[in-house]
Order: sequence, then C-alpha cells, then structure tokens
Amino acid sequence: MQFTAIHRGLGLEPQPLTWTLIEQAVDAGLPEQADLDWKGKRHEHKGPVWKDELAKDGAAMANSGGGIIVVGVSEDKPTSKAVGFDEPVQWNDLDARKYREVIYNNTHPPVSDVTFDNLVDREGSVLVITIAPSLDAPHLLISKNIDFRAPFRDGTLTQWMKERQLAAAYRSRFADRGDFTARLHGLYDEVAGSSHADSRVTFVAVAAPETARPSSLGRITGAKATYIFQNAHLLQNTLFPFHDRSSPLLDTGASLERARRGFRRQTARYDREDGAHSRYRSAQASVHDNGAVSLAWTLGGIVSNTEPHEVTSVLVEVAVGAFLAVLASAARTLGMTGLYELRVGLAWEGSDPITIHGPGELDAPEPYAPTAADDFYPAPVHTIPIKAFVPVDISIDAMADDDTLREAASELALDCVAQGGVDTLEALRTELR
Repeated sequence: MQFTAIHRGLGLEPQPLTWTLIEQAVDAGLPEQADLDWKGKRHEHKGPVWKDELAKDGAAMANSGGGIIVVGVSEDKPTSKAVGFDEPVQWNDLDARKYREVIYNNTHPPVSDVTFDNLVDREGSVLVITIAPSLDAPHLLISKNIDFRAPFRDGTLTQWMKERQLAAAYRSRFADRGDFTARLHGLYDEVAGSSHADSRVTFVAVAAPETARPSSLGRITGAKATYIFQNAHLLQNTLFPFHDRSSPLLDTGASLERARRGFRRQTARYDREDGAHSRYRSAQASVHDNGAVSLAWTLGGIVSNTEPHEVTSVLVEVAVGAFLAVLASAARTLGMTGLYELRVGLAWEGSDPITIHGPGELDAPEPYAPTAADDFYPAPVHTIPIKAFVPVDISIDAMADDDTLREAASELALDCVAQGGVDTLEALRTELR
C-alpha cells in the first residue's frame, strides 16, 4: 500500500499508485508539492547535464523528507499544475539500473533508497520515481559541474541549501541517528528482557529500518505476518539449507507460523515443556508495524549433556540464518527498501559465564594427558568464557541478493561465536550450500 502526495491531494486512502490515479491527478490539475515533482520528459532529454539534474532531483527529495517524481506528466510552469500527458515513457530494467547508479554515484552520502514504477495503460505510460526519506541527509552533489552542494525542495522549487540550513541539516542528522540507535538498543533490551534469558542463554536479534513503514499504511494484519513467517521457512531453505538442523523457524514438533496481535506488532511464538528441560524449546518472533523485526530463541542446554549457560557455535549460526530469513521475508513482503540496522547477541542473566562450543568440540575425545617423558602433546581445545557478551551491530540491505545476505550472515555469526574463542563456521560455510 502507498500513500503519496497524489493520494493526499485527491483525498484518498492508502492504496497502490496506479495509472488511474495519475489520470485523476492530471484531470484535477494537481499542483506540485515539496514531495511531488512533475517531469514532462525523461532526464536524458536535458542534454549532457542530465546526470547532474537526475542526481539533484533525487538528493533534493531525500533531503526534504522523501517524495515522488512523476515523469511523463506536463505542467503549467506559472502554477506548477499538471495539465496533461507527455509522450509515453519507455522503461526497462537496464534503464532502472542506469538511473539508480547515476543517483548513487553522484551524491554523498549516496542516495540509495530509490524505486521505479512504470505505470502503463493503453493511452500511455509514466514513470514514478520514489525517493524515501533518509537518516543520512543532507546529501551533497558531487560532479564535475556541481561540487558539494545540497539541494532541497522549497515548495514546488528545488533550491540550494545555505550555510545555516546545511548546519541545521547536519545537526538533525546526528540527532536523528542518535535517537534511532537509542530506539534500536531499546528494542533489543525489550526483547531480551521478555525472553527466557533468566534460565537459559537466549539468542536475541532485532532489526529496524532506517526509513520506517508509514503509519498511514495501517497495522500489519495477522494474515500478512503469518505469511511472512511461512515464507521465511522457504527462504531459509533457499538461503541457508541447514540440512535438517533444529531451527526456530521449523523446530522439531513446533514452528513459528500463526501470528497474533501484540503491542504495535504481530508475534508468533512457541514454548514447549520437555520433562526436566522446562523451556527446552522456546522461540518468539515479531514483525512490527513500523517494519522492524525481532527474534528470541533459547539456545542454552539444547544439546545433550550441556548446561543452560552452554551453547554450540552451530546453533548460533542457525539462529543468525533464521533471523535473516525472517528479515528478508518481511522486507520483501512489506516492500521495505533501504537499509536495516541490526543488533544481535546472546542474553543471559545467570552467574556462570556463557560458553560457546565450537564445531565438533563436544564430540571430541578427552585431550591426551602428557607424561614427563613427552616432548610434545596435542593442545586441548579451549573456549573463552564470556562474562558479558557484546551485542553485534551491522547494517544490511534486506532487499539485497541472496549471496549478499549469505555473506552478511557469515560475518554476523563469526562476530558472535568469536567472542567465545571459536574462529570457524560450520552451518554457514559456503561448501555446505
């Protein structure tokens, strides 16, 4: 669902932006706004400077809270009202890649959250370029003709920021970034606090989009959240085939499938009692109305002959892969383009330090006991007791290709298990896929 300046100008509820809505906007003579820019022709028609103009338009929208550029609609210059359609806009994937590269390579920091929609009808076609709001604003232009200037939308016009405006934009960026980080850390603490970390080491992971899902789109329904979790099962098998290993997405006899409404989120959970191992299998995943996702999964004591403060590195790897599958499923289902900030860690409130056992460590024989006559003997495998696990932070484009997500999962998992002295991966190794 979308809610743009066109929806607002026509007094409509959130709904997909279609050719019919563009026609209604033209018939109504809808004027340009700070978040709506009419363009009669594609930028290439502006001559050699078209790349500068495209990057300028993209940066101006990102610096002004986001908006849409509609190419193929003519405007009346004195009033900036839409007056008709220009020639149909021809568009393909190669054009989209070219436009995206121009905007990305000619702005700093790069404007990356850009989407293109070619709306086609028998009477013509238009191109809608959507620029999301950005936490990295102000974005400066970098080119041969324009060096380090920041454009912005001033009503219907595109202007250059003055020194005072630029200083204010930087202050806003740092303040917004600090607020965002604080909210992300707060969400992590909330998920950890509501988990079973008081009795077992628990894997905790949260991810929040830099550009939140608009509240105007309404709450995420239970049916949509359930689809996200079910689709995550399929994505996990595609991205991270763990060869029938236990996973919070598809555990033995339990799975995260049915979602229920919680506080501004949909949550799926299971909590199995297994004899003396109370909470032996426990997991909880949420998709939040703002596009954030979270996962908590008990890992301590799952493997036979281990205590609640002990986990295996393989299970940590599986948990990371499962979480990224949920994140990718949510982002693709909700259309969440742009970066997500992640925080992943192991929560534990017990007195014993966390112990992470490396691949095969629990199956290894007892280390050889040396005698006085020995000159050399095998060194025993050592783990590093973790008295305070340091959560790992990382940025990910959840809409990235599969190989990029696999690489991110490996880096994230290795940062986690390395704190316990483990320097190799097993479940996420390339040769196992």
